[in-house]
Amino acid sequence: MNLEEISRLLDNLDRRLALGEIDLATYNQLKAKFSAQASSAGNPLDALAAAAPKVAQALKCPGCMAPLPAPSDASQTSVLCEYCGGTFTLQTAADEMERLRSEVRKWIAEIAGGVAGGTTVDEASRRFIFNDKLLPSLATATNRASELFGLTRYQPFFSFPLIDKLPSSQFHQALQLTPDLNFVVDKIKGAVARIQAPETLAFAVGEKEKAALLALELQCEENVFLSNSRRHLSAYTPEGIQKARTNFKALADLYESASRASLALDPSYAKFSAAMAKRTNAVEQAIGVLGRFLGDSEGGFTSRSITDLEVSAQKCDEAIAEIESAGREPKEQVPAVEGTRVDADTIRILGNCIRLFELCGAETGESFTQFLLALGESVDYAKEPSSDLNWLSDFFSRIVTHIGAVAEESAVPVINDFNWAEGKVPTLIRKSFLGSAETAEITKKVLVPFWVATLTFSQQKGVIFKKGQALDGLLLIDASRHNGSCSVVKPEDLLYARCQDAINSPKSIGRSPSAVVPVVSADRAQQAIKSFTSHTQGYIGSYANLQSVVYIPAAVARFSTKKAERHEVMFPSDMIQGRPFEIKPIRLGNREVLFLR
Repeated sequence: MNLEEISRLLDNLDRRLALGEIDLATYNQLKAKFSAQASSAGNPLDALAAAAPKVAQALKCPGCMAPLPAPSDASQTSVLCEYCGGTFTLQTAADEMERLRSEVRKWIAEIAGGVAGGTTVDEASRRFIFNDKLLPSLATATNRASELFGLTRYQPFFSFPLIDKLPSSQFHQALQLTPDLNFVVDKIKGAVARIQAPETLAFAVGEKEKAALLALELQCEENVFLSNSRRHLSAYTPEGIQKARTNFKALADLYESASRASLALDPSYAKFSAAMAKRTNAVEQAIGVLGRFLGDSEGGFTSRSITDLEVSAQKCDEAIAEIESAGREPKEQVPAVEGTRVDADTIRILGNCIRLFELCGAETGESFTQFLLALGESVDYAKEPSSDLNWLSDFFSRIVTHIGAVAEESAVPVINDFNWAEGKVPTLIRKSFLGSAETAEITKKVLVPFWVATLTFSQQKGVIFKKGQALDGLLLIDASRHNGSCSVVKPEDLLYARCQDAINSPKSIGRSPSAVVPVVSADRAQQAIKSFTSHTQGYIGSYANLQSVVYIPAAVARFSTKKAERHEVMFPSDMIQGRPFEIKPIRLGNREVLFLR
């Protein structure tokens, strides 16, 4: 029996074991027998390849090259890939493995077969063959197989349904840019088969060579696992979430293996891979929490889940610090840091959604999925075209605080006093030419949120030399709508002291009167301040320091005659322009939240 025949017999043993046709004891006995025969004769390189350690490998999925589960019994003819979700016959998978193994033997023969013919292939020769011939070829094949994944490799791993409400989502941008595996799977199959082949391993004699192989294997397989996981997660179904977790677990194992293998050889890569493993494990755990809530009509244990998500987000924060200190090139470090930061923010937003569910939805019997739909309606109403993940994070943090303050469970800066309104209404009554006056009544009382900033400015005088006197004031930015409206309240205005008192002594809002949810983020308020101090005559060059959101009372009065009526929006200070608004109530579980438009 020649070496080629023995090699085929050894390959066939792997196939028969994967198909369940022989047991492991028989496999080991036959493998030892034929390996001994192969090592006794023939061309040195052929003997080396044939006698290389044989490790029983699972059949690979023809669709994504992930390992297929072993058949439960000999009668089973097809198997479901738990990574990509495809169903394949065992025979098809076995034939595909045999085709790839045949191509690998041909590739090895072409590259290494003519070296050191007729001599003993010692360790030094094998190392030379690997580094001079095999590794460059493997690197080229790997780069070609994975080049289309370069833009998405480290982009966000995690998302959940509410993120889809944003005008743009970095997770979905990554998903759209991730190439369909069907178009690149043949390249990936070929590269992975060469990297994992026993013939290749026979030439990787040192730890450095083995680590280089593992790095190439990770480069190929992380694309497979990430493509599968993002696609499955985006379906937001129990089945999709389970498959996403399976892929992330496999990816974390890859990163951890790469970190261990390169620890002594490349500390920078080892630290980077360990950080990516930490990030991947954190995301997998967050997906597990998401699965509990999307799959459980009663939502699950909210307090424990919030804690679990905070731990996951904290792990992502730790991974960011480790990635930044790993010493990798910016083209690798920067996208990894940014993607991990988005994962951490998204996980915390999910935690705030669950916290809201606990505050106002969990006791109603409403499912978390239904609650997310109501939250989605509030996002649709509150967002603007430029709203991003930072805005969403800020929005949910503020809505949690808002509901807590309305329920008298937390404190916020609020001026809950409408005594001024009754006295202000008569000053706005108009009389007709013939002397008949309007009738007036207050129809609405509402607390409107404003960002309050302390303002230092110069009251400009003169024409040629603009001498000025420094004055103080408060700059109020409307936080209920994205209109960028700003008003200045000076120290002599009674509202000035009331705002300062509210910031220094926060209190609960209470259930009456109605209070409107803030929708403008601190970043957006800073932009409004910059625009105001750059373009508003008399305040150009002034300095503003953003303080807090303050709920300020507003009253709507109706003035009517026999022929017409009008409505006026009033504030305690005449410096705030009262703009007409509509109130939009949205029910979140057993709470009603109000928005202005």
